[in-house]
Amino acid sequence: MMELPPPLLLQARRVVTAKADPPAQVSVAPDAENDHARAYAFGNVLARSRASRGLLDGTLTIFSSAVATPDQPPRNHLWVPHVFCWQHPDEAALAWELSPQEAIEKRLGPVAAVKRWAKQAKQLLRLVEMAAAEQGTVDPGVDDDYLSFRWILAHENEVGEALTRSVVSIEHVSLHVDPSEEEVVVSVLIEALGLIEIQRPNSISVPGRWLQAGSSKVHLNSRQRREGEHGFPGTSPNHICFAVDDLDAAEAALENAGIATTRAGSLGHQVWFSLSETTIELQPLRNQGTQSGS
Repeated sequence: MMELPPPLLLQARRVVTAKADPPAQVSVAPDAENDHARAYAFGNVLARSRASRGLLDGTLTIFSSAVATPDQPPRNHLWVPHVFCWQHPDEAALAWELSPQEAIEKRLGPVAAVKRWAKQAKQLLRLVEMAAAEQGTVDPGVDDDYLSFRWILAHENEVGEALTRSVVSIEHVSLHVDPSEEEVVVSVLIEALGLIEIQRPNSISVPGRWLQAGSSKVHLNSRQRREGEHGFPGTSPNHICFAVDDLDAAEAALENAGIATTRAGSLGHQVWFSLSETTIELQPLRNQGTQSGS
């Protein structure tokens, strides 16, 4: 189990120079009454942190809103999301910093990584909730805490695992093999790669074999392909199956995105959909480790 860092604590009265804290220029959403105070507070927190590391090279422009996202940034600039614990972790909000792309490379790292996380704002807010749950609540007398975005970018693999482990996993991949090659393929997967063959449920009539690969499975489907067949729900020869926390919500999200879905399969409640040449199956996460479909 990965341990997330506690929110980075910067005391409200800390001064890093002989003068007053450097001010932050703020951009405020007009429809959010509390955003001006939040944006200004976080701007000062970030400015002090930058100054302490010798990286404060200008006025900071901060946008903070619980209900809005920043406008399109100027050319060669990006809005950088910072997770700000406004008084308490359960009131965490995003404070967006307008930054030139060359400054991002120097302060944080690859611009592409910043762009990725800027598209996953809700996940960033989930992350600070998880950090608070693992490390305990922050000092109630300190109201300018934030979760270091530099830490997030430096630990993307661990962060991704932490955010997804309870909501989605790869349940199995299904591969079509010719009946004449089935035994050879099974032997290679077992002897060369270390997979373990396991029993298939009796409810599955399609010929084939199952193998365990860590927490996921490999389903080999050796049914003869019919002429002109490109796969179909329930026995699609080549597909990947994700186990999801909320199957109904996932199905609704797909349909809202204009992607047609079909309910079919040996479990009776799998969801299937296709993207170009890829067939994807969904089934409930609770079934992982027990019985799974084809």
